Amino acid sequence: MVVVRLVGFPRHRWAVGGSFDNPAAPEVSFGIRAGAFARPDGQDVARRLVAGVTDAVAAVLGEELRDSVLVELIPQPDDRTGVGGKLIADQA
Repeated sequence: MVVVRLVGFPRHRWAVGGSFDNPAAPEVSFGIRAGAFARPDGQDVARRLVAGVTDAVAAVLGEELRDSVLVELIPQPDDRTGVGGKLIADQA
């Protein structure tokens, strides 16, 4: 299970280095099941997700932003994450 939230800010509400003239660096946060990182290839999974999301953002917003794209993978443990009113750990 992966959750993606796209949150936009109007230009007049975002400043970089104290200036509203700088373009806001794209940030992408993923909520992802912690088990994805516990796999033997977990580090590779993280690398591929970060690279793939960065590629997608650069393709949509422009290559000039590639080096400023921040991708955050937020692990969500099954014993602290719920769907449909129940912990995922209890649904297994």
